[in-house]
Amino acid sequence: MIAEELSLFGTTNMGAYANFLGLFFYLFGDQRILAQFFNTLLGLGIIVVVYKIMNLLGIGNRTKKIIIILITFFPQAVFFSGILLRENLVSFGLIMMTYFLVKWYKEQGIKNIGLSIIFYGIAVYFHSGVVGAFIPLAFMYTFYKHEHNTFKIDMRSILLLCVFATVGIFSSVTYGEILFDKFGDADLTSKEFYQSMGADVEAGSKYLDGLTYDNFYDILLYSPLKMFYFLFSPIPLDWRGMMDVITFFLDSLVYLIISIYIFKYSKSLKEDKPLLIILLFILFIVTFAFAYGTIAAGTAVRHRNKFVAVLLIVWAILLDRKKGKVKKI
Repeated sequence: MIAEELSLFGTTNMGAYANFLGLFFYLFGDQRILAQFFNTLLGLGIIVVVYKIMNLLGIGNRTKKIIIILITFFPQAVFFSGILLRENLVSFGLIMMTYFLVKWYKEQGIKNIGLSIIFYGIAVYFHSGVVGAFIPLAFMYTFYKHEHNTFKIDMRSILLLCVFATVGIFSSVTYGEILFDKFGDADLTSKEFYQSMGADVEAGSKYLDGLTYDNFYDILLYSPLKMFYFLFSPIPLDWRGMMDVITFFLDSLVYLIISIYIFKYSKSLKEDKPLLIILLFILFIVTFAFAYGTIAAGTAVRHRNKFVAVLLIVWAILLDRKKGKVKKI
């Protein structure tokens, strides 16, 4: 539709990615292979940006090799780079947001703040599940003080907080249908809303499908369990066959190992502690949102791949600071 009539862009209810593809095909013709090639370029771009972030952080040579090899050959990342889905657009937006966040952390500059928010907006446009990342971003830019290498509250922080709050409220009111399209199917006070958070179902790979959420307290109560299943499914108790076993060892196990590293070493980390806190805050809030919109292992694998690049940056920091630096590439 949009590929034939550009005036329909943004006027249909087919979603952001359908609008994007319509515009792409309008500009370049009905060339599916070209769209897939663009998606592959995004996948390569994610790898390059991860490398550039590690350079900014002074990550050692050995750790960089481990991370680059892992993200280059990570099965889900390779798969989503070769097919026509929106996953890489969200992933690229998130890792570019992280790049400019790290660049601001190291070099300051209002331009880096602006660019990080722009790429955050791109990620949100293609999937509203990452909308919560605005909170840690705003916290970092508001309270982090480069001269003290810590978070502090002063008059400047209060003024910045008012600015970010205004931007957040304005965006919510003006673009609420885009920002919260995954959460606006029902009245916020209704039981159906909390149940609809887990409405996506893939036959045969469901987990925790017996849980219901009658109120906000239920969401908080079940959140650790939901997040656990989201990050590590398919867990051994739910294996249905060889494909689940392969998925666990090639995908879930990576998240499990990194999670153990985070719990074991993040508290003792001294260098880049404020940055690590914000990156973990971003990962936590995004995981929380996706966990409540997912009750199937296949969907969980797809959604968590969106932020695996950011997770690998966190792991790179922990690996490098734990083992000490070596000569950079």
